[in-house]
Amino acid sequence: FQSIGYKGILLFGTEEQKQKYLPDLAAGNKFAAFCLTEPSSGSDANTPVKLPDGSTKNKVSAFIVERAFGGVTSGPQEKKMGIKGSNTAEVHFDNVKVPVENLLGVEGEGFKVAMNILNNGRFGIPASCTGSMKYCIQKTVDHVTSRVQFGQTLQEFFNVQEKLTNMVARHYATESIVYLLAANMDRGIQDYQLEAAIGKVAAGSTGADFAAVVDPALSDSAKKLDDCIKQFGKTVENLLIKYKKGIVDRQYELIRVADAAIDIYSMIATLSR
Repeated sequence: FQSIGYKGILLFGTEEQKQKYLPDLAAGNKFAAFCLTEPSSGSDANTPVKLPDGSTKNKVSAFIVERAFGGVTSGPQEKKMGIKGSNTAEVHFDNVKVPVENLLGVEGEGFKVAMNILNNGRFGIPASCTGSMKYCIQKTVDHVTSRVQFGQTLQEFFNVQEKLTNMVARHYATESIVYLLAANMDRGIQDYQLEAAIGKVAAGSTGADFAAVVDPALSDSAKKLDDCIKQFGKTVENLLIKYKKGIVDRQYELIRVADAAIDIYSMIATLSR
């Protein structure tokens, strides 16, 4: 799972960098990692390091760093609660000398490089989770069809059926989102960063005309989707009018808006499938 490791080279690498690194990465001879988080800074890649003259530079650049350069060490794999398809470990750089030809992208535009890599990498999370979800569903089915309680198997209890139905529905919606986003990426559509985070408000403008083009059998569902999109647009507009720039500090409202956007995008993906 090195989707964000090599993505920077794919997106911003020169032709020489691509020829040098991508073949070995594709063949599995080498593995790429993405380093961004800093101690006590989270993902805020802005820790100032003073130059010999005591000054600092207010810009960040991205580089391709090889372990063979020397001074590069990594710690053990972290034990995480989830996302175990991607290894996470500390990487230490001790006076590493990086050749100028290993600058990735434009000097001073490291933030742009990092954000584009992360936006692309977000797609890998729902894609990898669909397999885990399917495995959990299969294990659940195996259990409820074989476990007997009060003279009947668990699958015959309504509350168990409800939970299993919810699991299947969530998996189907997630898989639909992956298919929709993958199709847009394959078609060369560049404006998918926020869809990858499942929070793009502009999904409303795409989905507003959706009700007119779905299969007649889905017309009722499409009508409900259209109503949700219109209500969502009004809600966002009212929040912006009420709080203006202060909306960025209204965490409760932002969480509710984000949840609504996720649900709407899931509905669009499911109906389009």
